[in-house]
Amino acid sequence: MELPSAAWIMEAMSDALETVAEAESLGALVNGQPENVATALPRLLELLHQANDPGVLVAVIRALGHAWDERACVATLTHATHPDPDVRLEVARAAPGGLDSDNAQAVVAGALIRLSEDEVAEIRDWATFGLGSILDLDTPEIRSALGARLDDTDFDTRCEALVGLAERRDGRAFRRTVELLRSDAVPRLAVDAARALADPRLLEALRDLESWWDVDADLLRLAIDECQPERDA
Repeated sequence: MELPSAAWIMEAMSDALETVAEAESLGALVNGQPENVATALPRLLELLHQANDPGVLVAVIRALGHAWDERACVATLTHATHPDPDVRLEVARAAPGGLDSDNAQAVVAGALIRLSEDEVAEIRDWATFGLGSILDLDTPEIRSALGARLDDTDFDTRCEALVGLAERRDGRAFRRTVELLRSDAVPRLAVDAARALADPRLLEALRDLESWWDVDADLLRLAIDECQPERDA
């Protein structure tokens, strides 16, 4: 088999760099600027369809995520099982944003559930975050996926799963939240889980943090307010 020539390799590299630059430019155009999505999205979808190089795919999928548009986010799912972990990671980041329809949320949820079981911890972390805190969806399948991540080997993933279950007032979140609130190094997400649970039984542990926990004072005050007994009345 004849090997590619040096000239062909250089041309392919040049084309890839040009595509990455174009994707980054389009991503900047739509990032926080929804009025530009209609103009940029067709070209981004074309680039996604044409791309083979993992580096190019990462750039294009990232740009699609910046669009915060349902069509863009659902389109990224075609690469949710890509062999390159950087591509899968970018899908996990991009897919849950800007979804309006129940159908799109369900499709994305299915992909994120699978990504939450990825061999790469960072991918599991982002997929769990998307499932638990970005998607406005509560199903037995999502709760089961979040519950499975409570014992993940990755600490950040465990915390994201905890918040996701707390947002859904799932009882499995309570004991884990108490344990983290009583630990020597309380993560921000544990206090966020307490806010979401809004359980008066968490007040003592939260108030004990007031004297030393300086990670996010505003969040701590909010969690204490949410856990007040009168809020449950």
